[in-house]
Amino acid sequence: MKTHASILFVVTIVLAVFLWPSDAPWVKVAGPEGGRITAITMSGGNIFAATYDAVFVSTDGGASWREIASGFHHHSYLSSLVALGKDLFVSGYKTGVLHYRNDGSGWSFVDRPDGLMMANSLVAIGKALYAFCFGDEVYRSTDGGTSWARTFWRRPYLACDNWIAAGGNSFYVAAFEGEVVHLSRDGATTWADLRSGWPKDAKILDFAAGGGELYVLTDGGIYRSVENGARWTILGRPWPAFGPSCLVGAGSGLLCAGTSTGVYISSDKGATWQSVNTGLTGVEIETLGASEQGLLADSGQGLFLSSDEGARWKAIGSGLPAGRGIRYLGAARSNHFVLGPSPRSDERSAIFISIDGGATWRVTGPAFPKNAEVNCLSASGETLLAGTEDGVLITKVSGAGWTRHSAGLPKGTSVYHLVLKGPDIFAGTDKGVYRSTDQGERWTGINSGFEDTYINCLAAGGTNLFAGTDDGLFVTTNNGASWRALDMGLPGETWKSVSDIVSDGKIFFAGTDAGVSVSTNNGASWKLCGGGLPQRRGVKSLLLKGPSLYALTDNRILWRIRVEEAIQ
Repeated sequence: MKTHASILFVVTIVLAVFLWPSDAPWVKVAGPEGGRITAITMSGGNIFAATYDAVFVSTDGGASWREIASGFHHHSYLSSLVALGKDLFVSGYKTGVLHYRNDGSGWSFVDRPDGLMMANSLVAIGKALYAFCFGDEVYRSTDGGTSWARTFWRRPYLACDNWIAAGGNSFYVAAFEGEVVHLSRDGATTWADLRSGWPKDAKILDFAAGGGELYVLTDGGIYRSVENGARWTILGRPWPAFGPSCLVGAGSGLLCAGTSTGVYISSDKGATWQSVNTGLTGVEIETLGASEQGLLADSGQGLFLSSDEGARWKAIGSGLPAGRGIRYLGAARSNHFVLGPSPRSDERSAIFISIDGGATWRVTGPAFPKNAEVNCLSASGETLLAGTEDGVLITKVSGAGWTRHSAGLPKGTSVYHLVLKGPDIFAGTDKGVYRSTDQGERWTGINSGFEDTYINCLAAGGTNLFAGTDDGLFVTTNNGASWRALDMGLPGETWKSVSDIVSDGKIFFAGTDAGVSVSTNNGASWKLCGGGLPQRRGVKSLLLKGPSLYALTDNRILWRIRVEEAIQ
């Protein structure tokens, strides 16, 4: 087992899920199947795959998956998996090595040991387990992870940031730039580079060793060597998935690859590949939306639709550029707007529109100005408004171009939310709230009480305008002439940060760092919705659709509660 040792931003993994008692009737919603795979390994006929913060196992060659570990810290990045006998070892930056033991009665985590807090890559040779750490340190355990000793390690010159694999009694290392694979047969003391037959322009994405064979995944295809890298043969077509990949080989000839869109398997030595994602729910939902057909979820790699409250999902988005950073941002009436790269230029963004609930899309309006960083979209009739990192852009759906309307906004103001309230438009920015009474032509600050405050979200209801900040929720009843803080009914030890607000016109829900709060009297008073959330997680976004409220938490888990139960 090996994985990318070049991942630099790996953060703390929490060893267990602390389930707080709660009377909330929240239901965990199954997410879209697939997802970004950060590490993959095989053992005893089983395949183990890790997403950012969960581990899955397949016992039927990838036909189906089940989750065996989750609930890590929401900033987790499981960077390495390796199986040794019946035990599974997991590592990540600043976490040490986590021992996931199958002792016949179930699995449990054990932290081993304190000296491995910088371990980010694991490999096994025979019965020995090696933990490679940042700072050129390597630890070895020969007793199943119970005790560890520092071992001598001399890296190849190019391999400051590298991929590491083990096959038989040998180590293989590739440099970050991926030009050369190196081989060591003496415990990583001396090295030989495997240049013969290696394409000079190939960029290594990952590689695997097993059964006397070495497979190297590159941006131009998969290469195979059966002579320790003396000669190479290219296999099949270039890799079919987008994004960084991780590859694992087995002596049986079965190849598995984890990608940004899930797991692929090849039974013909890499000539052809099959997607195998049933039960694998590692898709990172970034934004929630709704259409007449059901729920919309944006994963950053594409859009998904569920017509049964999240039980099953299907990929949609015909007409959208595949794997090109598409983001679902908003909707106006029955039209759903998505920000994505323009097919006319890779350096410009464009608005894609769907009038059939997200099934098909087409470009609408002009491309954005070059390098425009768009954060949000809103529509007023035939007028489209875009909040950017430098003010507001406005165009007509059938217009010829975007024009910048930032009069009254401080220079360099980042606009994150645009809300329509009657004839007025309100902008939530990194410098407070601003109001326009002339369709975005000019803006006036309405920040009495919290000048220069970063606005996380805005919502309008009746005569009220709500602003969510890291210091709590504020309301104005006079279009911003004055603001007052609201008591969210949160536990005293929380930060009271408000990330999102949704409403059906009568009931308001606010996502906070302690869960979800609800108000049934137009914001006059609030209480935790059903006790918060079962795991007391912070809320990233909310969606109100029909009889249900959906909460996407900061560990990318989607929850659902019935509105009638939420207000009890």
